[in-house]
Amino acid sequence: MDYQVILSPKAVGDLETIIRYIVQDNPEAARKLSHITKHKIESSKFPTPYSLLPTLQ
Repeated sequence: MDYQVILSPKAVGDLETIIRYIVQDNPEAARKLSHITKHKIESSKFPTPYSLLPTLQ
């Protein structure tokens, strides 16, 4: 079963604030960070189904 990553409005706002701050000094770095972050979130496949505490079973 695949799960979807859903960012909270606060998380989205925090990411936007970070990108806006970086773009002031380095627009290319901000663009790359935005692209990489989006790719990582969209390509995430988790959680991996396993027991956190196998010794307790």
